[in-house]
Amino acid sequence: MNIEFQLQVGETKKHSLSDSFIRNIKSLYEQVNKFLEYYTTILDKNVIDGLYKINNTYSFLHDIVSNEVKSYVNLECDIDKKNIFFIVHELINSFEFIYTGIVEPSNIVYIGDNADMFQNSIQYINNRPPGLITIDNNDINDIFNKIEFTNKDVYNKYKGFQFFDTPETYHNDKNINEYIVYLLKTIGISITTARPCIIKIWDITYLPVIEFVYMLSNIYNIVYITKPTITQHTHERYLVCKDINNMHYSVDSRKELYNRITNIVTTIEQKIKNEVSGGIAQTMITSVLKNKISYHFLNKVEESTLIIGQKNIEHNENIIILLKMYGKDEKIENIKKNSIIKCYQWCSKNNIPTISL
Repeated sequence: MNIEFQLQVGETKKHSLSDSFIRNIKSLYEQVNKFLEYYTTILDKNVIDGLYKINNTYSFLHDIVSNEVKSYVNLECDIDKKNIFFIVHELINSFEFIYTGIVEPSNIVYIGDNADMFQNSIQYINNRPPGLITIDNNDINDIFNKIEFTNKDVYNKYKGFQFFDTPETYHNDKNINEYIVYLLKTIGISITTARPCIIKIWDITYLPVIEFVYMLSNIYNIVYITKPTITQHTHERYLVCKDINNMHYSVDSRKELYNRITNIVTTIEQKIKNEVSGGIAQTMITSVLKNKISYHFLNKVEESTLIIGQKNIEHNENIIILLKMYGKDEKIENIKKNSIIKCYQWCSKNNIPTISL
């Protein structure tokens, strides 16, 4: 498919998923917030934090791993940033080409704001300094704008990979336009070398995000939507893309696609700039793709979203149950023990040494 762009904007986000699912999720979040507002008036913050930890089953990983592993994980950052250590391990054990790619860390490019923890995960697996390339998210514009295509850019398409650790600030409706620009730039950067790439995203219900996944599925022969086990308490998931197809493998074809991406990105950024400088209410991007998305693809994306969404629903329902259960210490302790058992099972499956609690 020849990817063609066409910008459309509107006053509200445009979803391409069943309205009932969106309404149910929104309603559940409202319930959780109401329960939380009530229980914060009668329970100590530490108690509520403890219940949230129990509900986040895999938060106990940090307590049971061996001291050697802790030396790699115990950087001064919040637990969600530390989790990338375990996420990388799970991805490596799930996808053979990622495991093959880390043998030569110099072929790995990490783009994100958590480089130290990512490097630690690669170093722990290889048992030697990683030597990979790291780029801060703040520098992605410079990288994108300075891309040059030459014959030297055509590497072995199974060698190494690029990891885009998308900033958490983009998981917010207020930054939705910037989020779409970021995703478009990840395509522009990833096609530079024709290597596999891993991209963190969130819900795939918003049409431009679905279009982004659709574009990747037309650039790479294989695109997986995967949600690591330990991220069940969040909305994040990862796109794992490998084997760039023949249509986009040549330098000329990738350069042509990059130029089209540059044009749409420039149009969007100019729109944002004009609205900000003119004090105009910012309109939302409702579509960036001229190509029509097949119904089969939309159905597959919806199926994936509903499966992952069900896990989010269960997670939120469980925190309501735990809050109501406060005071029934034995029942809460049993739930905690079950969470710890699951953590040991996860470590065993992913070859992470542990200690006994």
